[in-house]
Amino acid sequence: EINSNYGLNIISNNNERVLTPSAGANQVLALSLIDALNNVGREAGPMIMDTPFGRLDESHRGNMLSHFSSLESHCSQFAILAHSGEIKMGDDTYNKVRQYIAKQYKIESKNVDYSKIEEVKFG
Repeated sequence: EINSNYGLNIISNNNERVLTPSAGANQVLALSLIDALNNVGREAGPMIMDTPFGRLDESHRGNMLSHFSSLESHCSQFAILAHSGEIKMGDDTYNKVRQYIAKQYKIESKNVDYSKIEEVKFG
């Protein structure tokens, strides 16, 4: 729900406003807003997200990844910058969306001023 200050409220299944949503619920709310704006606010194009699933458990992470990977008509390309705690190669969440991954890269910090980016080959 959009409130009178143009902020967002989460409405429960009982049609009541959630007064103290969890960090994960707020993350899903933010991702839902991004998705809604993407669907109505522009022509199809790329979407890039940095650490979008950090506050979500594995089940919610998998649901969001499945949802975003199905947005071909609204995203010409979907890129995620994820840390190792969000998505791990070989886990259930990763395997669920593996078919949609075209390329994968690893960023390795060499020192405070330098990081190396390497393409990860699929096995």
